[in-house]
Amino acid sequence: MKNFQDKNIFIKVVSYTIFMFLICHGLFLNVVANEETKVKIIEHHMDHDLINVWVNGIAKNVAGVELSRIEIRVYFYDKDNIFLGSASDIKYNVPANATFKFHVEVHCLMDDFVSVKPEDITHYEIRIFTESSNGGDSIPGFEVFSLLIAIVTTVLLGIKIKKY
Repeated sequence: MKNFQDKNIFIKVVSYTIFMFLICHGLFLNVVANEETKVKIIEHHMDHDLINVWVNGIAKNVAGVELSRIEIRVYFYDKDNIFLGSASDIKYNVPANATFKFHVEVHCLMDDFVSVKPEDITHYEIRIFTESSNGGDSIPGFEVFSLLIAIVTTVLLGIKIKKY
């Protein structure tokens, strides 16, 4: 019977450790993976001609590491704040602290913008999506820290259980 209890406790401890690791890891990703802290838009402006609308700007990688992919996505709206469509400019392998230009252009005779005149687009919103060179969006070392917290919590819980 004791062997069965030991095996059952072991399964519970391992399960709890994995559960705590996933929770801790998720919490740290929410803190670290804020796209606005990785890329800073320095300046931007919108212009148009008879059939095109574009947003030009300058941005900077402030993540402290090379970003393997940066997508500057622009969402276009009319005067009534109705979403008209979006387009993006993607940069690859942008070094840490590098400043770069972006150009996002829509052709009002194509795709989502077929029935839109350039003068109908009155404002826009910029969103940034990134991927870091290490293949993830977390700071190196946080995975180990999350695992350490999960193990310590599990050990403390095990000590509390043994008292009762």
